[in-house]
Amino acid sequence: MDPSFGLFGGRPRLPRECSCGNTQDERCNEAGLLNHHNYPPFAYLQDENDIDLRYYGQDDTEFMYSPIRHWALVGEIVDINFFIRPRVTIQTRFGEKVLVNFHLEDANKP
Repeated sequence: MDPSFGLFGGRPRLPRECSCGNTQDERCNEAGLLNHHNYPPFAYLQDENDIDLRYYGQDDTEFMYSPIRHWALVGEIVDINFFIRPRVTIQTRFGEKVLVNFHLEDANKP
């Protein structure tokens, strides 16, 4: 069982599955941006303080983890808002809507 997916294991159901038809599995035969392992759904990303062993491996010392595979969250901007701070809502190709907040310094200038 992969410890990165909660106490009861398994992955959450997505509004739209990967076109490979096997989003629940580690393997994906799709290439480029269609590969759900390289470009995972937001619901499958690890929490801020968790280590996902699909993307990190232990060093020789066994006390440190280093990246062993790259990943990226990709989405289309569907809404822009400036309440308190700049933020956008993105929609992933899996149908998830994700709020992205920007915490800027220097009077909210990027």
